[in-house]
Amino acid sequence: MLGADALRRITVDQQPVFVANIREATDALVRGKAGLVFAGNPEEGMRSYREAGMKFDVRPLGNTPETSYRGTDGATVAVFNKRPHPNAARVFVNWLMSKRIAEEMSAAIEYDSRRTDVAPRNPDFAAIPGAKYVEAQKDENDELIHKLQAELKKARPQ
Repeated sequence: MLGADALRRITVDQQPVFVANIREATDALVRGKAGLVFAGNPEEGMRSYREAGMKFDVRPLGNTPETSYRGTDGATVAVFNKRPHPNAARVFVNWLMSKRIAEEMSAAIEYDSRRTDVAPRNPDFAAIPGAKYVEAQKDENDELIHKLQAELKKARPQ
């Protein structure tokens, strides 16, 4: 959304530390190796620290398409196109996507449901209805993601 120059400023000039997962990001923050962390679900990484008695003040940098990232974080349903029982798969997916199950799944995995009739876990992190976000996992964004990856490789060649 902000272009190649902003990507360079964020990924080179700011000298960020890249980590492999939310747990490593949380560890860097807790151990003073980072003052700011970008993560998909910050509560996930902080759970064990909260349970040990640590207190956190976690806030989003923004919730607009310009300041936010929308992703699935692996919470995706996939159905094979040549499944043995197409109607059984359809019934299962319809059940899985029902409001009641979406509410239970959201609570269990601690991620918001994409259903608009399921309340967000934290309204500060919820998508703005009608706003257009770049969703990296969608096929239509492949070209943009590849372009940004190429820019990132140029900016950080190591």
